[in-house]
Amino acid sequence: MRYPNSIHSCQRFSPKQLVSHFSILSFSLFLFAVSFGLGAQSTSSLQPLAKNEGYVVIPIIIEGYVPFDVKLEETKAFGESHKVRDLESGLNFSLIKLPAGEYQWSRINFRSNHYFNLEEHDFELHVKPDVINYGGHFAIDINYRFATARYNYVNRSSSVIEKLNEHYPEIFEQYPLIFSGISPDPFIAFYNKLMRQEDGQ
Repeated sequence: MRYPNSIHSCQRFSPKQLVSHFSILSFSLFLFAVSFGLGAQSTSSLQPLAKNEGYVVIPIIIEGYVPFDVKLEETKAFGESHKVRDLESGLNFSLIKLPAGEYQWSRINFRSNHYFNLEEHDFELHVKPDVINYGGHFAIDINYRFATARYNYVNRSSSVIEKLNEHYPEIFEQYPLIFSGISPDPFIAFYNKLMRQEDGQ
């Protein structure tokens, strides 16, 4: 059964909201509320990128009922798709690789033969090759009893940088982080500039 008219919201940050990235209180509460299960890893543990592929940060925050999976698929016909499975309450964080292209979060499967359709929403991700792509944190809150859901696609790039530095400490020496959502992110551009200055470029 399809639920196309579920409650949803979509938030995007403007350049004037850059200061929110530095909010100590909200960031501390976020880290307290969710868990992150990866240990420190070398970039050599990552699957190497093939031609025209990029790394993609996949952060999904689950509140309420935990769905079976969430589908990310390329917008073109017969394109690539990726299902995020084995979800848990709180933060689900992974780093995968995908062919370059235009993608969107398209579907949440939460019961047998029951799902929420997301295709009408602008939960988009533009994957570029040879970089780390981040399009936003996808927050999902499902009410199982009433078969409704709230969605929120938010930019929390400061926490992504923190986690990547913690668990892949060498990754920014090889690949820049790119915000691949709809709106530009001046914080990531500023961070990449600082990294280039550190490297003397």
